[in-house]
Amino acid sequence: MPMATRQETTNYVNHVITTEYGSDPTTYPPHVIQYALECGLDYLSKKFPHQFITVALPTENYALPYTELKNIITNLNYKYLDGAFLTVEMFSGELKKENLHIHILKKGIYNKTKLIRDLSRKFKVAVNFVNIKKGTKESDYINRRNYLNGEKQSELKKENSEKDKLWRTAMGFAQIYCL
Repeated sequence: MPMATRQETTNYVNHVITTEYGSDPTTYPPHVIQYALECGLDYLSKKFPHQFITVALPTENYALPYTELKNIITNLNYKYLDGAFLTVEMFSGELKKENLHIHILKKGIYNKTKLIRDLSRKFKVAVNFVNIKKGTKESDYINRRNYLNGEKQSELKKENSEKDKLWRTAMGFAQIYCL
């Protein structure tokens, strides 16, 4: 029996992955992406426009109680946020204190000025509390999605991520919201 060519093997692996996980590589688990790369499938180099949004919510004197914040999150109904992922975090970076903020990862590029306007109004913060990073690579999107899921790089961020998970559970927030 003749051996399969490299292209036939690659086609087969692609078929198995897309059958099992669908056609959107941004939803594949990291181990599947790694295996695909080892088999010659580079799902990550494609152009993939997206935006990573951080809304800082002043921990001290924040006008909204957590129940209202949850209500705002569950009722975000902007068309440009359809299918976006959102998480709420209380702990971050090198800070040794609470730092309430929200991360949103959305596919596609929307007008930055309108995003800032809408989200600052919705969350009742000044416009300078909304930060938007534009991404164009699929690998960046996947890394950012993993970041939202709590897969951090530094030990301090991992520690804060664990604190965030416990805090979200205690406060009744979902770990990840799909808008």
